[in-house]
Amino acid sequence: MMSSSVRRSVAAAASMAGCVALVAGGGGVASAAAVDLPFTASCHGWQYPGPITHNETRDSGVSVSAPAVVPPNSSFTYRIQPKPMTVPSDGYDLRKVVNWTRLKFDFDIPVGTTFSGAEIVPGTSSNLGGVAPTVTRINDNGSPDPAGRHLRVSGNNITAGNGPNTDDNSGGGIEVGGGQTFQLPAVDVTVTSGAPGTQIKPMLRVSDTNSGSYDSANNYLTFLQQETLLGGVKYWLTTNCSPRDSRSAGLNAGGQPLTVINVDSSLAQTQTRIDAPGTAVVGDSVELKATVTPWPSGGMVQFRDGGADLGAPVPVVNGVATANRTMSTVGDHDITAYYTGTAGFTESISGSVTISVTEKEAGGSGGSLAGIGFGS
Repeated sequence: MMSSSVRRSVAAAASMAGCVALVAGGGGVASAAAVDLPFTASCHGWQYPGPITHNETRDSGVSVSAPAVVPPNSSFTYRIQPKPMTVPSDGYDLRKVVNWTRLKFDFDIPVGTTFSGAEIVPGTSSNLGGVAPTVTRINDNGSPDPAGRHLRVSGNNITAGNGPNTDDNSGGGIEVGGGQTFQLPAVDVTVTSGAPGTQIKPMLRVSDTNSGSYDSANNYLTFLQQETLLGGVKYWLTTNCSPRDSRSAGLNAGGQPLTVINVDSSLAQTQTRIDAPGTAVVGDSVELKATVTPWPSGGMVQFRDGGADLGAPVPVVNGVATANRTMSTVGDHDITAYYTGTAGFTESISGSVTISVTEKEAGGSGGSLAGIGFGS
């Protein structure tokens, strides 16, 4: 059984000093073309206890950041994130909504790719309670499966239906309070592309049995809506949502490919190496140098200190980009160089180099700028 938090196999390699990222798009998701796709979700709720059911539509959607083109047989990463949603305050028949609980969001591993891993992106969710979000590879039954065709964002796979830990009248998993606007986290998905000339089409979970049907536990979005009446009587509504404009309509844009990634054999796969000093003094300007191979005919390099950009991007000339940057704080700074790619050349990111920055000594420079290089 696979761990509920699936880690990208390339993440560790990309973080080691002296490594060069060998993957198209690896670490460059943030700069990839972003697709913002709002759509309507049509939802059906079954009440416990009692026979009452009701139908409603909600604003939903996703954003996807992915490279437009990748080389064949190449590892790359794309990012998918559900758009914000709002839990209602008022429920059925004068009841009040306490929360949504056992929340899950499912999407497919793209057909024509080999899955490497998926990872929750820290700091990309808001107003979530209960169990912290995890990403799990699942089969059609909702159980963790290393050969499963779907990925699930949930609270440790605690769901209202379609899984090994389900219930229709108790809380658990991811919870959001009534009246709250929330956002589920983004997920970085790493896959390997297939043959040249093919297309990769990330999709929500709509293609396996009943997942694209109205009112199914296999729907991409499901949860329990807990409601209370005066006197504290609790009601639970198992709610299943599919991407359609009404219960009788067909799948809308949310049930179609979210973006298209072309596999092109003419695309040159780049590698980026960074050179920087090993030590510096606060206030000193240090030279950063990135070398991109094979030499591209253009593009930019963004130097970064951890996750923060160091100044503006620098143009690549004859395969090299250089910049002088001032180190303003004491401590170890992990510096990387991200090449943005250009026509015919993939993006790539270097391994990190560490610059140890110290205070300026009285009467002296306090540090050495002897350069060291990192690459493969």
